[in-house]
Amino acid sequence: MNNSQQLEDLAWSIEASQGEFKLILAKCNYLNLQNQLIQELQKVCEIEIQILRLQASERTLYNAIQEEFNQEIAALMIVGWESLPNLSKMFSSANQVREEFRNNCPYPLVLWINNQIYQQIMESAPDLESWGITINFSLPFDELINLLKSIIDKVLNDDLNVNLQELELALQDLQKYGQDLEPEFEANCNFLKGFIAYNKKRLDTAISYYQQSWDFWQKTENLEIQGKILYNLTICNYEKLRPNPPTPFPTREGGEIINCIQQILEKFKNAQRLDLIANSLSRFGLILQDLQAWEQLKTLSQQALEIHQAENNILKIAEDYLFLATANFEQSNFQEAAKIANQGIGVIHELPLLNYYRQSLFLILAQAQEKLQQYEQAISSLEFAKDIGVINNHPKLYVKILNLLQKLLFQKTEYLKAFNTKLESRSIEQQFGLRAFIGAGWLKPAKNTSFVNKENISPEIEASGRKIDVDELLARIGRTDKKIIVIHGQSGVGKSSLVNAGLIPALENKAIGFQDNLPVTIRVYNSWFTELAKELLDVLPENLKSEDLKLDTQEKFVLKLVEIEKYRRTVLIFDQFEEFFFVCPDDKARTEFFQFLGKCLNNKNIGSLRIILSLRVDYLHLLLECDEISDMNIIGDGILSKNVLYKLGNLTPENAKTTIESLTKKTDFQLEPNLIKRLVEDLAGEVGSVRPIELQVVGAQLETENITTLAAYQQIGNKQELVKSYLGEIVNDCGKKNQELAELLLYFLTDEQGTRPLKTKAELEENLQSLLERDKNETENNLDLVLEIFVKSGLVVLLPENPCDRYQLVHDYLAAFIRQQQEPLSQKLEWEKQQRKIGEAKLNRFLKIALAGSVAAGIALTLLTVTAWNAAKRAETQKQQADINEIQALTKSSEAMFASGERGNALIEALRVNQKVKLASWATLDTQEPTTVALSQAVYLQRNEKPENKALCGI
Repeated sequence: MNNSQQLEDLAWSIEASQGEFKLILAKCNYLNLQNQLIQELQKVCEIEIQILRLQASERTLYNAIQEEFNQEIAALMIVGWESLPNLSKMFSSANQVREEFRNNCPYPLVLWINNQIYQQIMESAPDLESWGITINFSLPFDELINLLKSIIDKVLNDDLNVNLQELELALQDLQKYGQDLEPEFEANCNFLKGFIAYNKKRLDTAISYYQQSWDFWQKTENLEIQGKILYNLTICNYEKLRPNPPTPFPTREGGEIINCIQQILEKFKNAQRLDLIANSLSRFGLILQDLQAWEQLKTLSQQALEIHQAENNILKIAEDYLFLATANFEQSNFQEAAKIANQGIGVIHELPLLNYYRQSLFLILAQAQEKLQQYEQAISSLEFAKDIGVINNHPKLYVKILNLLQKLLFQKTEYLKAFNTKLESRSIEQQFGLRAFIGAGWLKPAKNTSFVNKENISPEIEASGRKIDVDELLARIGRTDKKIIVIHGQSGVGKSSLVNAGLIPALENKAIGFQDNLPVTIRVYNSWFTELAKELLDVLPENLKSEDLKLDTQEKFVLKLVEIEKYRRTVLIFDQFEEFFFVCPDDKARTEFFQFLGKCLNNKNIGSLRIILSLRVDYLHLLLECDEISDMNIIGDGILSKNVLYKLGNLTPENAKTTIESLTKKTDFQLEPNLIKRLVEDLAGEVGSVRPIELQVVGAQLETENITTLAAYQQIGNKQELVKSYLGEIVNDCGKKNQELAELLLYFLTDEQGTRPLKTKAELEENLQSLLERDKNETENNLDLVLEIFVKSGLVVLLPENPCDRYQLVHDYLAAFIRQQQEPLSQKLEWEKQQRKIGEAKLNRFLKIALAGSVAAGIALTLLTVTAWNAAKRAETQKQQADINEIQALTKSSEAMFASGERGNALIEALRVNQKVKLASWATLDTQEPTTVALSQAVYLQRNEKPENKALCGI
C-alpha cells in the first residue's frame, strides 16, 4: 500500500473520531517525509488539526497537552519526540494516567513516531498502546537510495549534522528491500555503518565496517576517500588502544598511531587537499597531544594556522593557536607560548562559540606566566578565564583553572580567596562526576555535561540507599493525607544533601501522577516571606510570569499558588529549618509563619500543595508550637505524629559499600575491593552503621592522598589518621601564620567531656587571648578569617542567634578526636604562659632589690642631674637666640632683594627662612609672621603689577 492510501486512511480515522478520545500512531522513519505528509493531511482532512511540538523540558505528555491547549480543539498531532531526553519516563507516566486522556481529551490524538520510538511505547506504555491503531508510512526504494547517497556525501565531507537515528533506520529499511547493491555504494554503506557504530562507542564493530569499506577503496585511485577512511580507522584504533583510566600511552602502539597519521596527511597532500590536512588538526591534535608528540603537533598546527588564516576561519584559527601554544609550553618555550596565547586571544571575538578556546588560551597564558614568575599577570589571566564559567562538556578545564588560581592566591597569602576557589573546584568536580568524595560540605545536584542546565539526582544519593528515601518522600508527596512532611535526623546525617541533591532534582525531573512539580526552597529565615516570594518568582514557568508580577503580600502569594495548581504541584521546602527558631525568637513571628502555612494548606483550590520542613532532631520539640494554631489542625494527629515525621538515619554497611563502589566507578579514583571492605568495617565500628559525613570526610582524604590499596591504607594507620589529615588540610588552608590559632580554635570548640559546646565569637576571642601573646586586633582579624574558612569547609556550623551568632563543630565524633589531638598544644602554650609569669615575678623581685640599693646613690645623682640640667638649659637658650638672629637677617635680605626687583633671589631667600622656621618648634607668632609676609610678596603679584614680573610661571 502506498503513502497516499495510508494518508486517506489516517484522515478518515480522524474525521470518524470526532468528540471522543482516539489514539492513532502514525509511523514514519523520515522527518522530511513526515513534514510532507502532515502538510498533505491538513489539506485532505475536513477538520482543523492542531500541532504540538514537544520541547526537551517536557516531563509528562498529559501536562504538555493541557498547558498548550486548555480550550476545545477538534484534533491534535504531536511531533518532536526525538528532542526528549527521557522518552521511557514520559511514556510510563502517560500509561499510568491513561484514563485522564480518555476523560479529558475528547478528540483524536495522532502521535507521529518512528520505529524506535514505537518500540519504546510498546515497552513503557503497553496499555496505552493497546488503545490505539497504527498506520505505517515508508520511503520508496529509489528515494531511499538517494537519501543515503546524500548522507554519505555529508559524512565524507565532515558535515556531521546527521540524524543518526534516521540514518540507522534507513539502513535497516534498505536491508528489508533485499536488493543487490553496486560495490561502491555497498562500500559506502559499510562506511556509514562504521560511523553509526563509532558514535555508539562500539569500537570493534566500527573498525570491522571501516575495514570492509577500506578493502574496496584501497584498490582505487581515489586518494582523498582512502585518506578519509584511514582517518576514521585511525581514530577508532587510537580510542581502542587508549588506556582507561588514562596512563602514558604504550610506546609501540603510540608510534604506530603517529605513522598512520603521517600516512593520512601524505594522502591528503598528494590529493592536493591541504584543507583536509588543516581540518584534521581537530582530532589529530588531541591524539598527538595525548601521545606527547610535541614536534609533530607544532608542525601540523603551524600548517593549519596558515591555511585557516587564508580562509579567515576564526573558529579554526582559535583551535590552531591553542594547539600551537600548548606544544610550545610543553617544550618549555614559555615566552613563545605566552606570545602565541596572547596572539590567539587577540584574534578571537567574544562569541559563545569560541569561549572554550578563549578560556583554554587564558589558561596556557597563565601557566606560562607562572613559569616566568609573573605571578600577578598569571592571576589576572586566570580571573579572565574563570569569568567565562563552566563550558558544556569541559568541566575539567574549569577545574584546572580554579586549581592553579587557588595555588597562586595561597602563595600570595590571600587565604580566604584561595579557599573559596578551592571549594568551588571541589563542588564542580562533585557535580560533574570528576570527584568521588566531597568532604564535609553539602552535596549538590549532579549535572549532565551534554545539558549543563539540567540537574540530576546526585550519584551519592543514587548509590547510598538514599534513593529509597527519595522514592518514599515522592510517594508521600503524592498521597492526599500527607500535606506536610518533617524530615529529621542527627547533625551530619545528610538531610540537606538529601533535599538538595536528591529530592529537588527528582521533583523537577519526575511527575507524580499526571502532575509536574514546582519545588520552591528557602534556607534563610531573616525575612522568610520575602525570601519565599523571591524563590517562587525565580522558578515560575514563563507562561505564569508577567513583567509586573509582584508577590509582596501573603494574599497575592496564595492567589499565585491557586493559578499554578492548574499546571503544577507546588512543593514548599524549608531546609535547615532549625535556623528559623534562631532568627525568630519571639512567639508573634513564629505564630505568623505557622498561620501562613495553615492558610495555604487549608485552601481547597491548592489541594496538591505540599510543605516539607527539614531540621535537626534536637530542635523537633520547637515545632509543637504550631499544634496550638487552629489553622494547622489540618495536620490531624499533630506535627510530631508518625504520619508527619520522616526520620533520616545513618547508612547500613551494605549501603555504604555500594556508595563507595558507585562513586569511585565513574572517576579515575579506583579502590581495590579489599580496601573498600576494610574501610566499611572501620567506619561502621561498634555502632554497626556509617555516618554519611564521616564516609565523605574519610573518602575525601583517601582521594586527596590517592590511597587506593589496602596496603597503603594500613601503612597510614586507620581512619583516625585520615580524619587527622583532613583536619590538618583545613588548618593549612588558613595559612602558616594562622596555623596555631586555627588548631587552638578547634580545641576551644570542644570541652572536657568530648562534646561540642556552642560558643560566641567573643568567647572564642577570650579563650584565644588567654593563651596567645598577640595584639587583640590582630587576633580578631585572623579569627574572622579562620572561622569563615571553618564554616565554609563544613567543619564548623554557624548558628545565627540573638543577640550573638554562635559556632559549633559539625559533629560530635570530631570533638573527642580534636580534644585528644590538640591537648598537647594547649598544654604547651599554658606551660609557656606560666613560664612567662614566673619570669616576670623574678624580674619584679630583682627590680625591688635594685631599687632599695640605689636610693642613696639616687640622691647624689639627683643633685648632679639638676646642675647638668641648668647648664643644658642655658646652652639651649643661647642656641635659640642665634637662630632668631639668623631668621631675622634672612628675612631682611629677602625684603631688600624684592625691593630692588630681584624677585627670583627674593623667593629663594624667603624659602630658606621659611624652612628654618618650620624646623624651629619653639618659634612664636612674632618670629613666623615676618617670614610669611616675605614669602608671600616674593610669590604673588601686587596690585597693578605686570604678569611678566611673576617669580614662578603658571602661578
